[in-house]
Amino acid sequence: MRLDKFTEILIKKKIPIYLINIIDEYLSNRSGYVEISESRSIVEPMNAGCVQGNIIGPLLLNILKSDFYSVIQPNSVVSYADDSYVVVKAQSREELQNQSRMCVFEHYAWLKSIGMVCNTEKTEMITFGAEDFEVEVNNVIIKPPETMKALGLIIDNKLSWEPHVTKIIQKHRSLLFCLSLYSKTLI
Repeated sequence: MRLDKFTEILIKKKIPIYLINIIDEYLSNRSGYVEISESRSIVEPMNAGCVQGNIIGPLLLNILKSDFYSVIQPNSVVSYADDSYVVVKAQSREELQNQSRMCVFEHYAWLKSIGMVCNTEKTEMITFGAEDFEVEVNNVIIKPPETMKALGLIIDNKLSWEPHVTKIIQKHRSLLFCLSLYSKTLI
């Protein structure tokens, strides 16, 4: 997100000017580079984004996303950090198709209004009770898979939780195997 757009949002939210100045100073005049093994890119100015892992980042993200929730109404939004999931409910397939398209359109328009772009390649959806369903986003067709990972959960389109439970069992079996080997070394 561009700093000028973020400053506009802070002003609109009536954040005191001294705090806006502090945030502006923190996010301004930064530069960065990419380092892979022994290779390093040239240092470039960074005029967008927030340093990952900082203390103020989650707060700034919450302020930024607070408008998003009103844009997506009447649908529900489930968010954690920079992941957001919109829950669309409908009585018919046609209503679901229309609401999904409208939701995606509003989401992308909101992102554009704040100077951001959504990565269409990372956009996913899952449907419950709607077979052969798809939504077009920026000339890319999104088809729901049978399972989708969301906030660490594996959700399946039948809501059986079988894939998630299977994954947990596999994970714990390997952990128990390692513990059994370790316990034999203590004897």
